[in-house]
Amino acid sequence: MNQELDEKSRNDMIEYRLEKSKETLKEADYLIAGGYFSTAVN
Repeated sequence: MNQELDEKSRNDMIEYRLEKSKETLKEADYLIAGGYFSTAVN
């Protein structure tokens, strides 16, 4: 299955994935601060 996204959809997806990545990094910092190192690594 080969799908192509229009430029707006592609940019929207990029923005969404960047935001999710930033949230994940914040969660990892929170877990590390709480001493949950093995969970933060995942």
